[in-house]
Amino acid sequence: MCQYYAHAFTCKHVSLTFARFCPSASMIQTRCGEREIWQTIRMAESCDECKGGGRIGGENWMQDGSLGIAVNTTGTGCRK
Repeated sequence: MCQYYAHAFTCKHVSLTFARFCPSASMIQTRCGEREIWQTIRMAESCDECKGGGRIGGENWMQDGSLGIAVNTTGTGCRK
């Protein structure tokens, strides 16, 4: 599983950022499709989406039952 940083915001949203390849994916420099949270970084503020008064929804966000929070599936931050 490739490893990702999870940025946990005070608004309970989490964005994922690619950190490093797993051993099998590193040979071809292509992310494997499986994600593992390597490190969770607690942020001291709300995400940009919530700061702007926007709503969460659409294809970039999903409800992650294990975390109980919405997770950005694009891996590019909180923006759509």
